[in-house]
Amino acid sequence: MIYELWLEWHKYRDPLLKAMEGCHGSHTEDDVLTRLAMGEYKLWTWENSALVTFFVVYPRFKAINMFLYGGDLVELAEKQIEVERWAAKQGVTRCVAGGREGWGKMFPDYSKHAVMYYKDI
Repeated sequence: MIYELWLEWHKYRDPLLKAMEGCHGSHTEDDVLTRLAMGEYKLWTWENSALVTFFVVYPRFKAINMFLYGGDLVELAEKQIEVERWAAKQGVTRCVAGGREGWGKMFPDYSKHAVMYYKDI
């Protein structure tokens, strides 16, 4: 299982690491691979793109965080419904994701709520 996971990760490693740059240092590649291996995160792969997701349980609902996107945006947008349907079967009632401003054009049925600011102290 670990070897197969590494092979899948490696196919999309460059775009996923590029996406990780937008995470403001919250994760390293080892952090993500460890959580994938433990089953805490899920790696979705398609022909030209990949996605890493994980669940977030809030007091009022369960969400799926579409954490890292890499590859072909058009393909990702087409596959989004597959992820949403799977998530709903897992008890998820909300999808959340971060991304660049232009992502709103690719996912017009998602609402933009706020912008995240941060300061290291």
